[in-house]
Amino acid sequence: MRRIYKSVVAGLALLPVALLTTTGSAAAATNSLTVATYDRTGAKVSAALTVVNVSTYQEYKGTGNKTRWVLPKGTYAIVGDIWTSRDHSDTLSARTVIVSGTTKTTLDARWGKPLTVNLDKAPGPAFNQTLNAFICVGPDTFGQTGAWNSPGKLYVIPHNSKYLRFAYSSDWQDALHNESYVVAGSATTVPTTLTHTFHTASLATLTNYIRAGASAGDSVDLRMTASGACQNGNSISMYGGEMPAVAKVHALAGTWTVDTDWSAAQKNGDQAFIGFLPRTVKLAAGKSSAQALLSSAWGPARELPAVGGGTISFGTSSMFTDPSAGTWGGEGSERSLVTLYGPDNKVIRALWRTDWRDGDPWFSANVKKNGWYTLKVNAQRYRPDQTYPATLLSTRADVIFRMNVTAKAPARTADVIIPQLIPLGLSLTNSAKPGTKTTVQIRPDRRYPGPGNGLRFGSVTGKSATLLSSSDGGKTWHPAAVRKVGSSWQAVVTNPGQAGYVSLRARLLATNGQWVEVTIQRAYRVS
Repeated sequence: MRRIYKSVVAGLALLPVALLTTTGSAAAATNSLTVATYDRTGAKVSAALTVVNVSTYQEYKGTGNKTRWVLPKGTYAIVGDIWTSRDHSDTLSARTVIVSGTTKTTLDARWGKPLTVNLDKAPGPAFNQTLNAFICVGPDTFGQTGAWNSPGKLYVIPHNSKYLRFAYSSDWQDALHNESYVVAGSATTVPTTLTHTFHTASLATLTNYIRAGASAGDSVDLRMTASGACQNGNSISMYGGEMPAVAKVHALAGTWTVDTDWSAAQKNGDQAFIGFLPRTVKLAAGKSSAQALLSSAWGPARELPAVGGGTISFGTSSMFTDPSAGTWGGEGSERSLVTLYGPDNKVIRALWRTDWRDGDPWFSANVKKNGWYTLKVNAQRYRPDQTYPATLLSTRADVIFRMNVTAKAPARTADVIIPQLIPLGLSLTNSAKPGTKTTVQIRPDRRYPGPGNGLRFGSVTGKSATLLSSSDGGKTWHPAAVRKVGSSWQAVVTNPGQAGYVSLRARLLATNGQWVEVTIQRAYRVS
């Protein structure tokens, strides 16, 4: 089975560390560490090891039975995975030592105990089980080392050091029917109890509807990661393959991170990663829930203009955003024409922006007068190395910000709200049937950008919303009746009687008189 050697350093910018053997200062040369490593047969083997200073979290790489680490005096954690080729087993190994003078220690896979994870009711012969385990050092994933293997092939050496963290998970997967069971746990030491049984009836069920059409990808990978010590990086694949798809997961109750990554074939034949969507879900024991991923319609979200301080600026990276995305996530490849009009309706600046490769998605223009400004952003999908499918949705997204600006006032987030458009009741291909009606939610999107950007952020209330639809590519537009539902608005669109596409245009007016208009070409299909 495949082994994982992984080291993650979070929150520190660390310089490369030389593995010293006979050189160094006189003080450092008096403190050395060597580690003997043995597999489960008792044979000396080479094993990749990470040595971590538990005070500074500085990491030192090396190999058991080969490397002599020259280190400052102190306490160190040693972590590694010892592979036994005879039985194809992994043994996660760790211990702490005080390095002072010439220090020698041993990691022996024969000390390992089997990691055993069971369900009280076996899911059936179609489900294949895999075990995962990780050890890391300190409060984060310093020195993280992990492995995955089959039941009976993964061992762990217990160690009760307060500097170590342990995480494990197990999944049972029926790849034919896209159904999985997954459980996980963690500890603030490497515990002696490594046998765990979970009750199937207490698991939550999460059904993931992975839709096609809105993303430009042709394949997707759906992964889940549990919360807890050392779990970061311990993601478990729930589905990998073409879109659309439905993946059902029976998971331990608690908070999980669900990561959706998608890719597409490029013109040169390579399969390239093109987008990601992270989400946090809270699952309740014995309860069922569902979520739609990669849903229509993709349009402007998250980013609002910054005004004041003598400038107006805007970032174009979020012009194509999945409406289910949170703070992060999206496909990102876009090219936008950004045009700023002054109070006299004359163009102050027009500039093409893109986030493709090393492009600059940021627009900024100097302003001197107080008054009403109009910022227009006309965005299109843009990835020159890829041929977009003919059925791609949200091929173009436009937004108009109409803002009352005090030019020299302290910089702030513009007092406007984006209308985010969410067609409800669509199929897995983001489609509605001909002649039916589709309810479109107009969700106000105004997000606090965080204290780090130095912008003031005011409270703004939506007053009214309007919606237009077009089934001829924007040549003609038809109004829809809009009503307020909770904190959002809803409109009902009558779909054409034949196959095609529906474009949407919404405007959200705030009580301060400022407004935002969003147009999404080919927001969803009719088929």
